[in-house]
Amino acid sequence: MIELNLDMRLRALRGDGNIEFKTSLFKGPLLLTFDQKHNQVEPPDMPALDFNTLSLEPAKCDAQFQPIVLYKARATDGSDVYLTDYATAGAHGTLYRSWLPVLNAPLIDFMLAGPQDNARLAPGDLLFEWQAAAPDATYTVVIAEDEKLEHVVHSQSGIEQTDLSVDAKLEPGKTYYWQVFAQSSQSSQPSQKPSSNGPRRFTIDPSLPITTRGIVLSAPLAGTAEPTEGTLMQAVDITPAPGRDGKDAGAMFFNGKTSKLVYAAPGFPTRDYTFTAWIQPQGIGAPGAADDKRWHHVVSAWYTAMNDALRLSVVGGELSVCVEQPSGRHGTKGVPVQNDEWVHVAAVKKADKLRLYVNGEIKQEATLPRVLVSQPPNIGIGCNPNHTDRENFQGAISNVQFRREALSDEQIKALSTK
Repeated sequence: MIELNLDMRLRALRGDGNIEFKTSLFKGPLLLTFDQKHNQVEPPDMPALDFNTLSLEPAKCDAQFQPIVLYKARATDGSDVYLTDYATAGAHGTLYRSWLPVLNAPLIDFMLAGPQDNARLAPGDLLFEWQAAAPDATYTVVIAEDEKLEHVVHSQSGIEQTDLSVDAKLEPGKTYYWQVFAQSSQSSQPSQKPSSNGPRRFTIDPSLPITTRGIVLSAPLAGTAEPTEGTLMQAVDITPAPGRDGKDAGAMFFNGKTSKLVYAAPGFPTRDYTFTAWIQPQGIGAPGAADDKRWHHVVSAWYTAMNDALRLSVVGGELSVCVEQPSGRHGTKGVPVQNDEWVHVAAVKKADKLRLYVNGEIKQEATLPRVLVSQPPNIGIGCNPNHTDRENFQGAISNVQFRREALSDEQIKALSTK
């Protein structure tokens, strides 16, 4: 005979944002489940439980297939909820869920996201990002001279978002360590929980470009591809074109086949940015036309598979902005534009919001990661800078500007009237 003594205490394991921070409950080794068979509501409508006050009372049922365990619990709205073991859940053909809405569950084992360990950062460019530990969590960021975080040079608490731009004067060439602690005032676990993969190291390198402020590119494109700010890397098959006022050499013409402009993108902004330009599409196919599915890029920062940190394009007669990341594609719906008509366009990323402006007005908005995982070496105007597929813009472009800040609605409106 083998005798097992199992720890039958109630445990909770919270999931991350991919499952809306819902929680799996365990009674000893048994995973508990909300089964439609034993309850009066559908699994998606299950009322929340409170882990701080949760008590499980053994219950019985007259079901054909008897569960291994069945417990009654009181939900936060005062109703009774019945939880059964995962092994027999759904035995009667009913719906069931094991990820449950539970308040005050323990924080997840969250991780630091960026910068990577042993990163080199520009002075004044200290942007840190981490995974959410819970919907109600707040965070403390600590920067220290040692791995044990005993000699702290900067600490900031009460942070509600999952990224922080730090304003601290740190010594160039010196190695520092950073860590994030999560806390929830209503959690049943200790008040602070460190990230599971920290602390991480970083070094200040004054030779690196700053990614959080300043202009990456300013190119009037008034008859020439040379920028007033930034570095031209390549100019292929572009010619001067009339500008918005009809005067010669007020813009540059792109032929939709081989034309391309490529500029360097040092210190590419990964949290906030603004791209603006005047465009006059030509030969753009309408929805349903043979050409309606081809990309006509106004700007693109594509440099590897599933990584385009800025793409403003016309497809099927509609303008849209999107970002491709390893986590997926994030973009707006399209806005109709007309051939041979000048329009002012702007793409603004501010934290987790991506906005598309046309003639100074917000037309579409999408959500995306607060901080991008991208280091594009260049950006293409009227083209994809690093891909051989035909994704070229046809028409005229002028007054291009790409900056490392998110401009306000009023600033975008002002630019559209100049």
